[in-house]
Amino acid sequence: MQKNNFFVQLNICLLTILLLASPFALAQDMPIKITHFSINKYFEGENFTIKGQVHNVHNLQKLLLLYKPERLFQFIPKEMVINPVSGYYEVTLSSIELENFNSFEYYIAAIDNTGKSHLVFKSPGQPQKVTKESLTDTMDELMEGLETEFAVFGAEDVVETASRHKQKISEAPVAITVITEQDIRMSGSNFLPDILRRVPGMDVFSPATSDANLSARGYNQLVSNKVMPLIDGRSVYADFFGATEWASFTINLED
Repeated sequence: MQKNNFFVQLNICLLTILLLASPFALAQDMPIKITHFSINKYFEGENFTIKGQVHNVHNLQKLLLLYKPERLFQFIPKEMVINPVSGYYEVTLSSIELENFNSFEYYIAAIDNTGKSHLVFKSPGQPQKVTKESLTDTMDELMEGLETEFAVFGAEDVVETASRHKQKISEAPVAITVITEQDIRMSGSNFLPDILRRVPGMDVFSPATSDANLSARGYNQLVSNKVMPLIDGRSVYADFFGATEWASFTINLED
């Protein structure tokens, strides 16, 4: 009976040891994983920095960047600087190391606590390629973009209604909408109030096919008296009727 109790206690001890050792063994066997911020270009004359984070840094002994500039046949190892707590890593290739090359390739390998090596980003057969860009070319592209923007703003419509002298819409002291010849043609209408419907904030009320009442920002009514239209700087508002007879305008919209 005592012998059987001895074997039972021995089995319990062995089981306890296995249970306590299993998490440690699993942690040692976990593959090393990283989050890598890959970059595919760098600027001439500047340092190139690679950053990322190791998720299970406790299993890591060393993290290596292996890079190969163009025209070289072997990868050059460079050890990364790792924060032992957060797992963030960083390595910098100086502009002097890269000044004679237009591109280089790299991959990242890790060495765990047992001395085994792991490929954690790319591989020697399929490395990440990084090409050099000239600051002069980049500035030329920026200047071309600016020239395009200047051309767009330079073609801004010029009006003289608000302040009675020519100025760009962006410089006018009031809200202005310009309806171009193309806009009129695309509308397919020959009735001025119908064309003014496309103006933001303009309320057009048509009690009949040949009649219309216009008001800006609401407050429209059957006989609208809130808008004073001008043609060539002259008012066409009918004071006697207290309204504007839009159908009476002798204007050919096709012109």
